[in-house]
Amino acid sequence: MANPGFEFSTVQRFDGCLPESTTVFGNVNITWPEIGTAEVANVACPCGSITDTTGLYGNRTCGGDFVSIGVWETPDIRQCQYNDESRRLCQAAALNNPLAESVVLSNVSNNAENFGADTVNIAVSLLESLGEFLEDEDVFNNVLDTINNLFDVRDNVYEETPESASRVLSSIDNVAANVPFSNNSNRTTVARPQFALDIQVVLPENFNGLTFSVELNSDGQLDDNSLSGDSTSPAGSLELPNDLLSDVIGSARLAFGTLTGDSLFVQSSTGPTRSLRSIILSFDVYSFNGTKMIVSNLQTPISLSFEVSEVTGNLLCAFWDEETSRFSTEGCTKMNDGEEGILNCECDHLSFFGAVEEEQGPTTEGPTSEPEYEPQAIIFVGCIIALFIVVLAIISHLISASLRNSHEGKILVTSHLTLIILYIVIILATAATYTDSDEFCAVFSGFFHYISIVYFMWIFAEGLYYVIKLRYGIGGSPLTRRYFIIMLILCWILPVLIVLISVAAGHEYYALDNAFCRPQQYPFWYGYIIPIVIIYILAFVCHIFSIFTLILNPMNSAETTVRKQTTLPHLVVAIIL
Repeated sequence: MANPGFEFSTVQRFDGCLPESTTVFGNVNITWPEIGTAEVANVACPCGSITDTTGLYGNRTCGGDFVSIGVWETPDIRQCQYNDESRRLCQAAALNNPLAESVVLSNVSNNAENFGADTVNIAVSLLESLGEFLEDEDVFNNVLDTINNLFDVRDNVYEETPESASRVLSSIDNVAANVPFSNNSNRTTVARPQFALDIQVVLPENFNGLTFSVELNSDGQLDDNSLSGDSTSPAGSLELPNDLLSDVIGSARLAFGTLTGDSLFVQSSTGPTRSLRSIILSFDVYSFNGTKMIVSNLQTPISLSFEVSEVTGNLLCAFWDEETSRFSTEGCTKMNDGEEGILNCECDHLSFFGAVEEEQGPTTEGPTSEPEYEPQAIIFVGCIIALFIVVLAIISHLISASLRNSHEGKILVTSHLTLIILYIVIILATAATYTDSDEFCAVFSGFFHYISIVYFMWIFAEGLYYVIKLRYGIGGSPLTRRYFIIMLILCWILPVLIVLISVAAGHEYYALDNAFCRPQQYPFWYGYIIPIVIIYILAFVCHIFSIFTLILNPMNSAETTVRKQTTLPHLVVAIIL
């Protein structure tokens, strides 16, 4: 057929958003893929070779009305805005050098007690990536150090990311399965302060049972002698039956382990509460190629013994059930307690074992929680009474022209007003405690922190003013004449710096569950209590100095009149407040 004169070409219409990049930090970018209108792009936060395993993501929506081309909305990249530790770990992950990566990981994890959930996720991902390089002795030792450091992560952080705790336990398994042996030996031990392993290769036909024991040093930690088996009063022991390997074909790797704490065992909120009262003992069997073997329903159980402490309730033999994330007693039997402080057990399978105490009283299925913070009514009554008294004091100062126009009067009125604000903030912070918003609580925690220091700064300003005035006499000096303006700036600016430093060091402690909305833990002591105590001591010294100056120093008649009419009344009021 002849060509009718028409020409055809493919036409494509796209109403979505085209690829685009967003700078996360420095020269690190996150690239958003091409998506359609109203769709959401989820992209893993960039972190070197472990980008896809950290579990951290940025997301961005492609907005639009399907009439015109889509428009990218503001991205949510909060999880990608790493702190300093996370950035160092991600930079190490991009080195493609296992030894260098392990060195950085070991060094950074020395600060694990200050890690947040995101940093823990990154650290564990990098730890897992090094698992295939354990043949390198330096990498191996750095991995051991890192695992030990990760025991120091705060419990509330592991509760926020329990999968990270499970992954650390899996890394210990990986070490047990792949630890290198030296000098053609078939046995090796590794020990760090918070965990230790004894690994050996045996032939089933030559196995006649084994006994392992653990001894803690004077610091309650593990060391190179902890698994020697020479202790007469071990913190724990485990005895294997002769027929343990009866069904195993070929050589087997036996791995005995011990942990000094339960920070990696994050219990789910269902079921009874069980608290660890001993060290953790573990035992696993691996095939010659490193695969963990499932050993259960043993005809002859393994025997365990635990030294226990701080027991007031029902003591049980338990193992860690990975499926339920609970300490379970299934397959374990509590034997005679033996001598005081010792619990003997038998279990028909292999796992992590420990002596646990079950809380007394009825339990219910479903999530459990700590008792909610309930402020006493006296807090509100006290605040209302105090507010009334302070308002009366301010009114009495404002009525008197002489008091109102003097520096002493201005300082006292300002400190009174600050105190009123502080009482109001206390009431609002108490109300914020009842909300489910961590952001709301954190804001009032910071404001409470700031106003408290401001108030004590004005107390110090009062005392210092009397010292300067009495030192230079009733005529004063350029400093006293400008004193109120100087202090107005100092008393409101210096606390800002203190609060900012405290927030930068521990912002996560400004909104904790079931706690009054104020700084908690170390920001409370170092950023709140210590500055206030220092300021208060200085104020106290200034006031005492002023009192002795008024009493002991000779003054002429004019100075005596001023002392009686202004300085002394103000000083008395200031000391009372």
